[in-house]
Amino acid sequence: MGKALILLPVREARNAPGTDRVHPYVGHRPVNGGSLTVDNLAMAWRRAKSPRPVYSIYIIELSRDCMRRPCAFAPLYVGQTAHTPEHRFEQHKAGGMLAASKAHKFGTRLRYDLMKGIGPFRNRKEAEAAEKAVAAALERRGHRVFYG
Repeated sequence: MGKALILLPVREARNAPGTDRVHPYVGHRPVNGGSLTVDNLAMAWRRAKSPRPVYSIYIIELSRDCMRRPCAFAPLYVGQTAHTPEHRFEQHKAGGMLAASKAHKFGTRLRYDLMKGIGPFRNRKEAEAAEKAVAAALERRGHRVFYG
């Protein structure tokens, strides 16, 4: 009963005065005698927000120019992102604060063959743990791997 603090009258919560359409952030009719409460507004805000991000692992093949000594396999950069791997690769190539220096200077392409079957992950912590595990597995296979 103590949570029935009235924020907005029903008329102000609608898109246009005198219509039956409900404001998009509300998504349902107000309760408690036609007013929006703190609980109703908070619930509607949670529903209106986008779904939780899904994290994925991406692998970028680097040019062999980044290595001082010759290597049998192409060097790789492993990362995790809440965006698509293609979008994250574009961010690396564009440079700036979001780009890893190796991926920016020497990144050539995404390695979809190595990304197959990895992820998706529910949160960043799981994705970061998987990033380290994938990097370690690729190093065991003979690749020079940069990650982080």
